[in-house]
Amino acid sequence: MSVGVEMLEYLKEYHTTESKALKSRDLRTLFNLTDKQVRNIVTQLRQDGEPVCSSSYGYWYSDDPADIEKTIHR
Repeated sequence: MSVGVEMLEYLKEYHTTESKALKSRDLRTLFNLTDKQVRNIVTQLRQDGEPVCSSSYGYWYSDDPADIEKTIHR
């Protein structure tokens, strides 16, 4: 399983609202990645159609259209 798939599954399981968002530094630690690698993986997941949202609180997986819209406008 690729790191991107593992990260996606982790977000889907534990981080599904902005109040449960996970900071980039925590993703780096959990998956032994650099900041650039985290950003690249998130970008690829989004390009693949996965609703990985972000804010100053971190990253989370959301099916809420409002969350997705806020992330797109960011």
